[in-house]
Amino acid sequence: MKKVILVALIALSTAFVAAAAEGESSASEPVQVSFTNNGPRAIGGRFGWGAEVSYQHNLGKNFVEVNLGTYGWTALGVQATATYNFVLAQPQWTPGTWTVYAGPGLQVGSWFGTGLFGMSFGVVGQAGLSYRFEFPLELSVDLRPALGGSFSTATVDGVSATSGGFYFNYLGFIPCIGVRYAF
Repeated sequence: MKKVILVALIALSTAFVAAAAEGESSASEPVQVSFTNNGPRAIGGRFGWGAEVSYQHNLGKNFVEVNLGTYGWTALGVQATATYNFVLAQPQWTPGTWTVYAGPGLQVGSWFGTGLFGMSFGVVGQAGLSYRFEFPLELSVDLRPALGGSFSTATVDGVSATSGGFYFNYLGFIPCIGVRYAF
């Protein structure tokens, strides 16, 4: 488990160092921001394995996405995810702005049910395609697989049962749809 956490931290550190180096190389170029069709921020919802409130903040060419939402559709719980996404391409297919992106991130969450409580953590990878209209609306579709672990405890009549423990988790390639207001 220590190896998984170490690999996740190395991957995230590498992403931030690469983004910082990219920002230094283009520091002499003026940054142009249009608040009508390609705003530096966006807020809205993301729907797939669960429902999430989603916030994006542009950092030069790339962006950070932070999501807070439900832990699946049936479990009672919450999860928080943060990803740093690299913009891979912005093809000029239509008048709006298309963006192809991918990046690493981290996820934490907790859930509870009848006699059950658990906490989870993991690393995520996100890859997707988004479209910002000429008015302040962004639609996106992406995949965000997660790899990590969870701790859970089960209680029966206030006494801890033997079914709790540590579990390895993998959440696969579930497509998600995002709808955001760009400002």
